[in-house]
Amino acid sequence: MLRKLLFPFLSLLVLINIYELRTKSSTSYQLGAFSLPRVLFSSELTRDTNHLPAIQFLEEDRPLSPRTERYLRKGINFMHKFYITKFGYAFPKDFTVKIRVFRDLSDYQNYTSQVASSPIKAHIGLYVHHLQEIIVWQGPDSLRFMKTVFHETSHLMLRSQSNFCPRWLNEGLSEYFEELDVTGEVPVINPQPRKDLRLKERLAKGEIPCLNDYLTQTNRQWSRADNSSDSPRMIAWSLVYYLMEKEEGQQVVKDMLHYFKRYQSSPDQITQTVNTFTEMDSLTQASALGANEPILEQDWLQWIGQQRMPQSLDTKVLPSDYWLEVRKWIALNQRK
Repeated sequence: MLRKLLFPFLSLLVLINIYELRTKSSTSYQLGAFSLPRVLFSSELTRDTNHLPAIQFLEEDRPLSPRTERYLRKGINFMHKFYITKFGYAFPKDFTVKIRVFRDLSDYQNYTSQVASSPIKAHIGLYVHHLQEIIVWQGPDSLRFMKTVFHETSHLMLRSQSNFCPRWLNEGLSEYFEELDVTGEVPVINPQPRKDLRLKERLAKGEIPCLNDYLTQTNRQWSRADNSSDSPRMIAWSLVYYLMEKEEGQQVVKDMLHYFKRYQSSPDQITQTVNTFTEMDSLTQASALGANEPILEQDWLQWIGQQRMPQSLDTKVLPSDYWLEVRKWIALNQRK
């Protein structure tokens, strides 16, 4: 019974926000029977965006150029502030981003083979949680190297507050921040044209998998599929880019991260029920909109066909009372 009450919660979070995006209304919530109070991090009360993280570069072969190090520090500091303001994270004052950099590929491979907890496919960077350390091969491509650092930094920041997160969300956020560009006055996230083009091609051929099947995979299932196909990572990037495009979607991501911070004792069971699309019509009264398929999936598929643009980022704090009307509705219905 408890599982049935808890698991549709994330569906509710996603659906309410997508419903708002479609109706452009912040007050006309149409909610179903499945609901729980929003789970808040205590970190939302202790956020300090002026306290920068300690950033340590452990160069095994040769030092980074001053220009590269300055750029990476600027990007990591921005990500730290973004995770605080947008996702409600709070980092300890001694929070450290430790990055071990190898110039020699064989040295990198030898080191990662010793510290990785399980065999991994070919890569040029990874985050090792039990060491709280990012390990990266610098290689000849400096742009690829910096993107990898940002990718793995997102893993580190996310995992610093949660021992569990669905792989699609964890990897989707890392794929998202991989394209962080801090060269201008306003940081931007650039799209990934190759992934975007392949998704458009698959959409035209009707080869996009059912979103319900994708989101309800266990982390083991997702990882197995990712080892043999580019599809899981492509969809993860697309879903996160889609959600992060608007403030309402950013709030969805924030609440999912909060949910998994609180309910992380049974990862497989939680991931299997991230989104129950079979209940979408009753939860959102989609029939009133004339929708014959789940609203989230419908909107996302339409979005895939559109042109991708860079996303300008800010660190404006998301409104803390965003779910006030939701909580009022829950309280009202609990009394009935």
